[in-house]
Amino acid sequence: MQTGGGIPAVLGPHASKYRRLYLGESSPRVIRDRADDSIVPSEPAPPHLTYAAESINECLVMASKMCIRPNDTPRGRMVKLSNYVDLHLKYYGDLPADIDLFVRNEKEIPYKHKDDIMEILREKNWKPRDPVKEPTIIR
Repeated sequence: MQTGGGIPAVLGPHASKYRRLYLGESSPRVIRDRADDSIVPSEPAPPHLTYAAESINECLVMASKMCIRPNDTPRGRMVKLSNYVDLHLKYYGDLPADIDLFVRNEKEIPYKHKDDIMEILREKNWKPRDPVKEPTIIR
């Protein structure tokens, strides 16, 4: 079930008894940058608020995917993408087909899978998005 505050949840195969899933679209989104109030392109993150997984394998992969956020720093995004790619390879045997939606620039690509991911990005005519601003505590 959806938890308070819009935190995504992965449900089991019997989620149909809740009669409602909050599924999102898998297309890129636009969001407002709070730092300068501009509109910027973003990935579909999190992709869903509630999702019914049919197996534990699907649950683990989707849980790692639902942790990705538009405000991730490049290092944080690299760690999250590494987890997502590793779990997808382990349980499905291939790289995620939607990896191009979540990579904003080359600095975020996990080192271990960089060559394979770059090949997928070239096939999909991927273009890097604007550089992500590093957040800071001091203004």
